[in-house]
Amino acid sequence: MLVYNKSIDVNHTVLRLSALSMELDGKEVEKDRLRILDFILAHPVHISKMKLGRDMVKERNVFKSFTNNYQNYSDNNLFEIMKPVQDMAICYLETLGVISFVKENNRLELNYDRVSPEIKSILSEEVNSISSQAVSFIKDYLIDMDLVGDNGLKSASNLMGCKYDAI
Repeated sequence: MLVYNKSIDVNHTVLRLSALSMELDGKEVEKDRLRILDFILAHPVHISKMKLGRDMVKERNVFKSFTNNYQNYSDNNLFEIMKPVQDMAICYLETLGVISFVKENNRLELNYDRVSPEIKSILSEEVNSISSQAVSFIKDYLIDMDLVGDNGLKSASNLMGCKYDAI
């Protein structure tokens, strides 16, 4: 049986990164943060597995309903499989001017104004393939979260090694 997996589709990755650029417009972010947030948009059920503290249990548990029995992959393996696809999508968005690399601090700056009108119209539709609940959760809780450290996004998501990160 063939199963479509949107997380390894370059076009869907461009759509997800464009949705993130709407929330991160004008901000400079680390590439690792962008990759983790993209993974979360592709798999909102991962929010329910994150280590975010006891006060977030109710908000996290909402995402348990996003479980898909046909996509039973190891999160860490899938995250690594997504890396080349995410890199291609980031390169494509760089050519459009949506993402620009800031050499001084080794971050990516996002510019939502450069997203194509077609993608903006897809994102503005009430029903599309990106969970509005996941976008809201990212906007409310994860965007301003530190990337590194014991309470950082890397540690909470458990998708990337963070043991030897400089704090």
